[in-house]
Amino acid sequence: MFKFKNVTKEEKIEQIIVVVIFLLSIGTGVFVGGNEEWFRNAHFSAGYMAGSLVTCVVLFSIYQLVNVVMEFSKKNAQTH
Repeated sequence: MFKFKNVTKEEKIEQIIVVVIFLLSIGTGVFVGGNEEWFRNAHFSAGYMAGSLVTCVVLFSIYQLVNVVMEFSKKNAQTH
């Protein structure tokens, strides 16, 4: 799955962030799917998939936004 031997520090951090995003998405999906106010028990899988997908997309978007801002600030710090 993931190889931690011959990778840079940045790649290790990226792989860890991806695993955390997936785990949070799975947890949120289980919570949303199990919420009987939003979905009946018969529709658990629909709630799970919707909750997981939305959470994964939102967290990945936040990660990308933070990554772009950090790269931009690093470039500005190097030029000054």
